[in-house]
Amino acid sequence: MSSDAFDDVLSATSRDADLDNGWAEIKTASGSKADMETIFNAICSQYWQGVEREVASAIVALVDFEEHHPDALPGELIKRYDLSSAKLMGLLDLWNPFDVGDWPKDTNKPKPNLNTIAAAVEQSVGEYFEHELIAKRRARSLLQALGIMDIDFVSEHRQPTFRSWGQRPQVFEEKPLLMARQCSECRHCIRSFHYYECRKGCKDSEFERNMTNIQPKVDSDPMSEFMHSLAFKNLIEGKSPYRLCPPCLLSSTHPRDHLRAIRGFTKAGDRPVMEFARQLDIWEDHLDGRSLLSIGTIALDRLSMGSTLFKKTSSRHFFPGGNSHCAVMFGPLLIENGMTKYPGGALISTRNPPNLSASSSKDLMEFLAEPSEWSLDGEDEVVHKSLLSVSGDRRLYQTEKPVRERRFMSTRKQMSGGLFTGHCDRFLEGEETILKEFMASAMVWALMKSRDKTQSQHRAALKAVAERVTATIKHVYGFEIQKVLVSFADRLHKRSKLQYNRLSNNCQDFCSGMLLNDDKWDTIFNFTYPTVPADREHTAENVCLRYMMSFSGKMLDPMNEMPFVNPLVCSVPLYSSFGHNDADLIDHVTSIRLRESPSFSSGLTAFGECHDELLMKDTEFTCSKDDNIPRVPCTIADHLLDGPHDNLSVLAMHIHRRKGLYTVPSSEPHFDEFLSGKGPSAWIENRLEVLHRLLILNTYLAMISRHFQEVSKALTTKELAKAWEPPSSYFARAWYNNKRDGRSLRRPTWSDNWDSQAGTSMMTGMVMIHTHPFMQAPDVWNSRLAAIKKRLFDESKDKTGIFDSPWTNCGCSDCLYAFAKQNCTRAYSYAATQTEVPANKRRYFKRHPDYVSFAQLQSSIGALGRTHPAVVILLDQIDKTPEYLEAQ
Repeated sequence: MSSDAFDDVLSATSRDADLDNGWAEIKTASGSKADMETIFNAICSQYWQGVEREVASAIVALVDFEEHHPDALPGELIKRYDLSSAKLMGLLDLWNPFDVGDWPKDTNKPKPNLNTIAAAVEQSVGEYFEHELIAKRRARSLLQALGIMDIDFVSEHRQPTFRSWGQRPQVFEEKPLLMARQCSECRHCIRSFHYYECRKGCKDSEFERNMTNIQPKVDSDPMSEFMHSLAFKNLIEGKSPYRLCPPCLLSSTHPRDHLRAIRGFTKAGDRPVMEFARQLDIWEDHLDGRSLLSIGTIALDRLSMGSTLFKKTSSRHFFPGGNSHCAVMFGPLLIENGMTKYPGGALISTRNPPNLSASSSKDLMEFLAEPSEWSLDGEDEVVHKSLLSVSGDRRLYQTEKPVRERRFMSTRKQMSGGLFTGHCDRFLEGEETILKEFMASAMVWALMKSRDKTQSQHRAALKAVAERVTATIKHVYGFEIQKVLVSFADRLHKRSKLQYNRLSNNCQDFCSGMLLNDDKWDTIFNFTYPTVPADREHTAENVCLRYMMSFSGKMLDPMNEMPFVNPLVCSVPLYSSFGHNDADLIDHVTSIRLRESPSFSSGLTAFGECHDELLMKDTEFTCSKDDNIPRVPCTIADHLLDGPHDNLSVLAMHIHRRKGLYTVPSSEPHFDEFLSGKGPSAWIENRLEVLHRLLILNTYLAMISRHFQEVSKALTTKELAKAWEPPSSYFARAWYNNKRDGRSLRRPTWSDNWDSQAGTSMMTGMVMIHTHPFMQAPDVWNSRLAAIKKRLFDESKDKTGIFDSPWTNCGCSDCLYAFAKQNCTRAYSYAATQTEVPANKRRYFKRHPDYVSFAQLQSSIGALGRTHPAVVILLDQIDKTPEYLEAQ
C-alpha cells in the first residue's frame, strides 16, 4: 500500500493549523535562498535566546530554594557509605575506552587497572560531597538540569491513530452490568493505568451515559434474575462519578482538591470483561477511523491478505517510538518535522523553561516577556515567540506565534554534554567562574525582588543578570556548542530529508537522522566518549566534540532487539513497549511498579517495597539481589548506577514535567492526591530531591570520564591513537551486569533464565495482570477490517447503524427500555453542547463518542414513546439545534 493512502488520515496530530500562516522567508544578503551559514546564524541566535531565558528561570529557582528550604534536606546530607556501589566495576568494564590489546608495546607505561580506577572514582565522588557546600551544590545541579549541551529525544502526546493500539479500556464490573469508564470531558474510554476521579461527590450530567453491557440472565437461576434487576436499576438511576483521563487533566477546570488519582488494572482472566473491552476497542476505532473508507476496496483487500501491515505497524517497524510525536531537544532548542503543512519541513523552536521554581513555567514566560512580545490571539492577550522552519526545498522561514505549553510524555537521553560536572580539566576554571557569577546573580535578584519596584524594573534587573551569566557560558562553552549547531545546520541545509511522510520520513525517522545519518557528522555522537579525550588539544585532523558521554542511537522498537535487562527493570523500554499511552513515563511506570488499585489488585510488584519514588526503584525488580553483588542494603549510588542512561532519561523527564501532574499518596488508602495542593515548599522539596539525584549521577559519570582521561595523559599522541578506542554509544546504554566481549556485548544474562522465575514474573505481569496491546491488537484489527469492508459492500443507504451497538446486549424488555433511554440521553447531552453557539458555527461530528445516529434514535423513540421525559427533552433540544441531524 502506498503511503499516500495514510498521509491525510494519519497526519501528525501535534500539527497546529495556526502554524501554517504568517511565514516570511529569510534570504541571504544577495537575495538568494538561505545557505548553511544563514541557517546556522538563525538557529544559533534562537539557541542563545533560549539559554538566557532558562538561566533567568534558574536564578529565580535558586532564590526560591533559599527561601523555602535554606537548610539541607535529610536526603542531601549524604554519607560516604551512600556513595559506594558494587555496580561501578561493571560499568567501568563496559565503558573502558582503552584497547588493551593494542597497548603500545614500546612503552613502559602501565596498562589501565580498572580496580584502581574504581577506587579513585569513589574517592573523588566522596571528596566532592564532603567538601562542596550545599548552596554551591544546588547551584551546580540547577545549571546541570538546564542541559545546555545535552541532546534528548522527547515524545509528545498525540491522539492515537487507532485507540485499540493503546491499552485496553478501563471497565467497571458489577455483574451482570459492565460499564466503560469514560472521561467526563472528552467522553472517550479511559485507557491508562491511572485516571482521576472526584472524591467530593461530583457526578456526570444526568444525561451522559457511559457505554454499557448487561449480560443476559439465566432463567433457571433465581439469583441471576435478582442480579439482573439490580443491574437494570443501576443503569437507569446511577450516574457515574466525574472522571478525567490524563490528557484532559490539564485543560479541565474541575477543582484539584476534589480529584484523586486512582490506579486500575484489568485482569485478563474475566472473559466477559475482556470481550466487552475488545468491543469497546472496535467502537472507538470506528469513531476515529471512519476516513479509512476513503482508502477503497482494492487497498482493503491488500490489508486483508495476512497480517503484514498489522505486523509492521504493531511492532512499530515504521513508528519505533510508538504512536507519539517526537522531537530532538538540544539545550533549549526543539527540532522536529510533521508540524506544518506550509512551509513544511523542519520546525525549530525553543521549549518553555523547565519548571524548577515555585512559579509555573507559564508565569515565568509571561513575566520575562517584553510588552512588544504580547499580542492579541482572538480575545486574549498572549505571549508570542519566534519560530523557524526549513522547508522541504531548503528555504528558511520565520514567524511569530503564541507560546503554547507542550506536554512531553517521555525523554530519551542521547548525549550528556557534561557542562558544570567537572568532567574535563580545560573547563574547570571557566565552570567555577560561571558558578560564582550565577550565585552572585541570585543574590542580586533576591535583593531586587524584595524592593518596591515596578514589574518592568524587576524584569529588567532579572534579564540583566541572566544576560551576564549567559555571556560567560557562551565564552566558556560557545565553541563546543557551535560544533553541534553546525552539524544540525548542515543536515537541515542538505544532508537530511526534511519533508514529513507518515511512513518514510515520520517525526521519529527525522529525529534519528538528525543524530545518525550516515554522513561525516555521525562521528560526533557515535561513541561513548569522544574520539580524542576531552582534555587533549585538537588539531584540524582530529577535532571532535568534548562531551561527557554519548548514548546516541536510532529510535528502535524496544522489542526489535534483545533488551539489556528484563524490560520491567528498565523504565524507558517498559514505557515504550506500549504502542500508545495516555499517561507519561512517570505515571505509567509508577502505576506498574509501585501502586495498588482500589480493588486491591497490585501492580507488577505485588510483594515489592518502594526504595525510591522519584527513580521508581523497588525491591521486586530494580533492587533485587544480584548473584554478583553481596547481599547488603542498596544505596542511592546503587539506584543511580543501575542503568545510568535509563536514570538520566527519567531525571530529564522529571525536570521537564509540569507541577500539575505530580501526585503523592494520600491519607485515603489506594488514592493519590495532587502535590500542587501541598504548597510551594512541598514542590521545592520535590525539585531539590530530583536535582540531588542528578548531581550524584553526573558526578559519578564525570569522575569516570576524568579518570579514564588521567590514564591517557601519560601517552603520547601517537601512542594514544593506538590505545584510545572508546566503544560504541550502544555500550553507554548498557547496564552494569551486561558483559563485554571485545567490541560487542554478550547476550544479556537475564535472558538465560527466561523460563525460570524472572521470565515467569515478566510474562505473568504483562499478560495476566496488565493488558499489553500486542496481546489484543490482531483480533481488533481483523474485526475493524471486517466491519469496514461490510460497510463498503452494504447495499443499504444508511451505513452507520452497524456501529451504534457493536456488542450484543441482553434482549429482554427491561434492557431494551434501558438502552433506548441511554441513547436518547447521550444524544441530548451531545446536542446540548452547542446550544449557545451561533447556528452558522455549529458543527456536530459522527465520530463523537456520544453521537447517536438518526436511525438509532428513531428506534429508541419508538421503544420509549414520544411522551417519555427523555424523548421530550431530546426533541426539544433537536428543535433548538437541528444541526445535530446533519452531523458530519
